[in-house]
Amino acid sequence: MRMIYDGIVAADAHGAATVQLPEGLESANREFGYLLTALGGPAPNLHVSKTLQGNTFSIRGAQPGQEISWQLTVIDPAG
Repeated sequence: MRMIYDGIVAADAHGAATVQLPEGLESANREFGYLLTALGGPAPNLHVSKTLQGNTFSIRGAQPGQEISWQLTVIDPAG
């Protein structure tokens, strides 16, 4: 079974953001996929700088204060 988590996060003054996900998400699932979209303007260097660890992942390359739409897809091995 494939599950999708999504949201919007704002970059800090350095163009970085951290996405916090529900407790246990990482340990209960596998095969994580990431999708990022910069809102309000271009962010050609937008990227996932740290993949999922401790139920968070990190983003860099946005403009300071820019909102980023994110999506994480996961496959539940039990589904």
